[in-house]
This record gives sequence, structure tokens and C-alpha cells, in this order.
Amino acid sequence: MNQIHLENTKNKPKQLRAEVTATNIIESTLQISHVDKVPLDKISILDVAKKSGYSVGAVYRYFKDKNDILSKIYGYYLGKVHKSCEEKLKLFPNTGNVRQLSILIVDHYLGDLRHRNINTVLTLYKVFIQNTSRPEQISNAIDVLINPIYQVIKNDKTNTFKQLSQDKIKINLRGLAHMIRSTYLEQNPYWFTSEYREFLIENCVALFGTTDH
Repeated sequence: MNQIHLENTKNKPKQLRAEVTATNIIESTLQISHVDKVPLDKISILDVAKKSGYSVGAVYRYFKDKNDILSKIYGYYLGKVHKSCEEKLKLFPNTGNVRQLSILIVDHYLGDLRHRNINTVLTLYKVFIQNTSRPEQISNAIDVLINPIYQVIKNDKTNTFKQLSQDKIKINLRGLAHMIRSTYLEQNPYWFTSEYREFLIENCVALFGTTDH
């Protein structure tokens, strides 16, 4: 289970058990939305309490209100999607070239977003921006990929990768994430085309690959 970091909640739990409780509340809210098909604006704290098995008071100990829960869902989602990509990168073979790595990264994020309801994602994104004191978390969440990509470059046997520092990898990753996220959230029809997928792959290759790859 991916645990959520509750930095902006009313109380800041310091122990693992408290973080697990908060994560269960988040996942229960997601179940109400995705499984029970209840619109986000119709979900109440009472609904969350019943689904999670905690009391209404317990929910309020970790979250200020429903919008606080919804804002944490967006961060929780980002953490999960980046973590699953990180695990794939750790398994990337040292005989894999830069284009294969680019396909892995691009298809991971495109594939995940294509299974999301755009209206739900937009709602959670807006609530996140309105309720978080650290909106830059949208950008730095992808930083979990810095070290695995650095290790891929370090162990590369194909000579198709640029020798990049971790700082440069960070900048490249954040730029790539912005290309994918902004076009998706704007609901640009180009996002859904095979041409756009190839465009992203070629950009990723250019960011991480040598000129003679």
C-alpha cells in the first residue's frame, strides 16, 4: 500500500499507524467515487466514515473537511503512478537503449491517464491547487524517478544515453511530465493520437539520448 503524507492536514500524524489510517480514508473515498460511482461533489464525510469503518470524528482528526480529502487524493494518485514507474525502471536491463526507455516511460503515463475519467482528474487537480500550500508538489513528485534513471545511465551498455547529472535528469523529467500533464488537462484532442505518443517518445529520446543514438 502506498501511504499518503499528510503534511497539510489539521493534525500531523507522526506514527506509521496514523498514516495508514489516513491512507485507508483516502482509498475509501476513491472506492466511493470509482466503484460506487458517486460524484465527488455528492460524497459526504459520513459516506467516507461508513466506507472506511472509522467514525466521523476520526476522519476529522486527519482531514479538515471533504476538500482536504480530495486535495490529498490528487497527491496520492501522483505518488502511486510515479512509484509504479519507478519499479519498472529498476528492472530496466543494462542492454536496453534510450528509445526503449523512452517508450517505457511515455507508455506508462499515457496508459495510466487513458484509464482515468478526465472530469474526475480535473476536479481533483483544481481542489489540490486551491487547498495545498505547496503546489510545487505536482512537479517534484516525479523526482522519485531521478535515481533509477541515473542508475540506468550509469549501467548502460548501449552507449545511447547522455551522461547526465541528477540535477539535469530532474529538469528533463519535470519538463516531460509537464508536456504530458498540461496537454491532458487541457483536453487537447492531439493528446489521444498515436502521433502525439510518438512525439513524446522522440522528445524523451532527445532529452536523455546521445546525438548518435
